[in-house]
Amino acid sequence: MDLRGRDIVGKVVVTVKVMPESPEVNLEELQQKVGKVIEENKGAMHKAETQPIGFGLNALLLSYIIDEDDAKGGTDPIDKAIMETEGVNTAETTEVTKVVDVSFG
Repeated sequence: MDLRGRDIVGKVVVTVKVMPESPEVNLEELQQKVGKVIEENKGAMHKAETQPIGFGLNALLLSYIIDEDDAKGGTDPIDKAIMETEGVNTAETTEVTKVVDVSFG
């Protein structure tokens, strides 16, 4: 995970698995919509990947950065807001990692 150039002290990286409603959902558009929801909830998009599930269906694995204080109450409010996004079937936080102070050479 490349976090160079970012103020990372006191931050957490959250990864959420987003399942689209169907294989026909445009994942690029869905990523943009979900990214907007994340930003509206004090997060900053970090990374996006697709994960093949089967039968033409792909999941989005989205990582975002949020202040540690904002994450203390859990990620359920952001997951719920993502699930309310058009084209999303489910959203589940799969990983929450506290970012430690790292010096890059």
